[in-house]
Amino acid sequence: MSTENMFDSLKVAVENRKLTKEILDLLLPHGKPYDSEGQLWDYKVKAPVLDISPNEEDKLAHRLAIGELVKDAVAFHNAFGGYILFGVSDKGRNRLIGFNEIFNCSDFNRSVHSYTGTSIECLYTNLDYQPPSRKAPLTLGLLLIPRRSEHAPPVRMVRKGPKKANEKPCFQEEVYVRIRDECRPATNTHEDWKFLHSNRLPPEEIPTSGPVQIQSHLPARDDDLIEFVGRDQQLASLRQWIGDSRSPVRLITGIGGLGKTTLAYHFAEEITETGAGQVEAVIWLTAKKQTFSALRGRMVPTSRVDFSDLSTLYLAILKILRYDFPISEEDPSFVEIADRLVEGLMHIPSLIIVDDLDTLLPDEQKETVAALNSLALRTVGRELPPSRVLMTSRIDQGLPPTSIVKIRGLERQAFQAHLNNLCSLFGIPLFTGQGLEEVFEASSGSPLFAASIARLIKLGENRREVVQKWRGADGEEVRSFAFQRELARLSPMASRVLYAVILLGETTLKDIAEVLDLPERRVRDQVTELQAYHLISTVTHTHSDAAISVPDELGAVVDLIRDQLGLTSQTVETAVARAHEKSGSQEKQIGAGIRAIARMWADRQFGEALIVAQDLSKKFTDNGDAASILGAAYLRTRPPKHRDADRELERAVKLGSTKPELLPNTIEAKTALEDWIGLREFTRTRMSTETGRDIALSAHLKANYELIKTARLRGDQRRIADLAIEAVERISAKMRRARLEQNFFQKLTQERFDFARTYIEAVKQDNPRPGDRLKVFEAVSRLAVADVVVVSLLDMGVEALEQWWNDVEQRAFADITACKILSRMLSKLEAMEQQINAYKREATISDAIELRRRELEYRGAQLQASIG
Repeated sequence: MSTENMFDSLKVAVENRKLTKEILDLLLPHGKPYDSEGQLWDYKVKAPVLDISPNEEDKLAHRLAIGELVKDAVAFHNAFGGYILFGVSDKGRNRLIGFNEIFNCSDFNRSVHSYTGTSIECLYTNLDYQPPSRKAPLTLGLLLIPRRSEHAPPVRMVRKGPKKANEKPCFQEEVYVRIRDECRPATNTHEDWKFLHSNRLPPEEIPTSGPVQIQSHLPARDDDLIEFVGRDQQLASLRQWIGDSRSPVRLITGIGGLGKTTLAYHFAEEITETGAGQVEAVIWLTAKKQTFSALRGRMVPTSRVDFSDLSTLYLAILKILRYDFPISEEDPSFVEIADRLVEGLMHIPSLIIVDDLDTLLPDEQKETVAALNSLALRTVGRELPPSRVLMTSRIDQGLPPTSIVKIRGLERQAFQAHLNNLCSLFGIPLFTGQGLEEVFEASSGSPLFAASIARLIKLGENRREVVQKWRGADGEEVRSFAFQRELARLSPMASRVLYAVILLGETTLKDIAEVLDLPERRVRDQVTELQAYHLISTVTHTHSDAAISVPDELGAVVDLIRDQLGLTSQTVETAVARAHEKSGSQEKQIGAGIRAIARMWADRQFGEALIVAQDLSKKFTDNGDAASILGAAYLRTRPPKHRDADRELERAVKLGSTKPELLPNTIEAKTALEDWIGLREFTRTRMSTETGRDIALSAHLKANYELIKTARLRGDQRRIADLAIEAVERISAKMRRARLEQNFFQKLTQERFDFARTYIEAVKQDNPRPGDRLKVFEAVSRLAVADVVVVSLLDMGVEALEQWWNDVEQRAFADITACKILSRMLSKLEAMEQQINAYKREATISDAIELRRRELEYRGAQLQASIG
């Protein structure tokens, strides 16, 4: 039978709820399991069955096994349904080992309901099976997971799964779907999300009814909206939200020019295509009258303006839903309009997108957000799905963090893809190398700024000078569009605080209060206002006050802020200088010098800043902060002087500087110089508490990777092994310290596996003789201690241990020391078996490895007895 026919047969069997030997023939062609699992089937050694008298450890292990099986069942159910066959191991010559115990499917279905709030009626049976290669039949367990019906909403985990040995839950509050041989979150990619919402019918079955037609009321696609790239994390967050019927409001927020409208429009198109969230209408409304077109280089009117206040917004939604009031003599009150709208949104579950909310006046914004939130909540908890409201705004509007989707500049890879698309659109050569880096740095990842820079190239500007010209008058209009609205609405006091932070660089509340001669409470209030507009960020460093700074994007618009303040800007500058003149201490003088350098950087006066930094370092030769700012100044010259920067930054480290920028600057210098030994030593013991990135760890891994390449050229396998295991253990230490963000965790997991594979290969090549193969097993054991446990490595380790023992047995004289070593190694092997069972569901250890361990135990005992 062809694979395609087998797939179709399994789909039909799932639909007919078959639990017969015919299914075993499909899953075990010619009496053997397939080499890999697939879209409609999975193999497992055994089903989770609790012993009659379990201890607490047994109960915990059982709960985890049930949790893993629940995740599988939900993923199958959200796809085509499928079968799980118990009694089949992952590897070995004879993978059919049988399963004779009774699995309680009723209890399992109750567990599924407790984790999802949905009933999935799985079916189970034990079947006798006679493999062609065996004399006696064996028993296998077969679990059927039904397919989710075509118009039913996807089943979502409503609480997290049991924790694994590494304290991470076996599943999150996600929608899982079976894709090929994986059970994974459907929200991570558009393809998985689209498949999740398809009908997934078996062959030749006619849909009971056509899909619900989504009423799309999206405006025409803006000419500036080119191919969508990046924003994977934000899209995943929005997909999770649309499937959560208890939380009907989200706000996309971020400073101007980052693509809030683009993200909202792309998500609206996706909902129109998939019907996710059981939405029946997608409604787009905007109060924006004009916008800046970077492709055309000017402000342009929007295609339509839908509302000007809350009342006209409500009436616009009613009109689109065709739920207007009947013509009557009296105009309805606002309360009557709101009630009528709730009625319409309950009848037609809708996704309402309110774009550019902050076009309204500040008081109107607050009123509109509160009203829309109340409106959406009134549709929750009914028989029909709720309506949802998605807003975009430059400020967070006072909503809780759980309701906010914040965006920043595009990440480096996505930015390059976006810039390439722009270059293709304009018909200009792609940016590469240093030119690409300069555009990325100048734009801070802003799609709007990138388009503005690319347009200047199209108009004939010199590619080498375009970034500097854009920072000047040529980019003024687009920068003004991105920030002028926020700056215009700031209070005079908040504007002063913002400018002071720009001049001070990374600073604290106390420093700002001292410079501006204000109470800390007043400064704290202004910082809160600036944070709402994303013009200031705070980071709490260990054992120190919260550090306050401005985002990189503001470096391009310092002139706007100075113009906003007028003469007050000079007052702030004088206050900064005067505050440090009052103190004759070295620390204050250095601080004043550093701030003066920061102002020069803001004005793009890099040469002048270097001269000031050199003078400062000469005056305070024993001060690490002065050395640090000089190193930073060397990096900012054009072209950067990396060797001089590296020298000064190393001096800063020796002198005890604790400036936070010292770490990234040193990494930049040593990376540019390809000083991999120095970079490795500098980052060897440094590790941050951040959960989304760790620049010191990333630099350390980069250094080890480059040093491994060099060692390969020399054929130095021992050096390769030392560097690789060091990288593995550093990654594991990071993972144990904190719960990492998903993308960062996945990236580190892949890097750890790559280094682990390099480590094992190097140890194998360095120890080719059978008598030395013990070191290969010890290498596998060391990886297990670092949480790298997979069946393939364990199998490799057992094979190496067997080769070593074969060599021991062939020696002329019996060796009692070798017997003791074997005993210790077998204890480690047994611990690894337990570890891999706890960590890796798909890598449950087979009886074959256990048998090999017991065989080695027997052989070791035999040799020891012969000696005695």
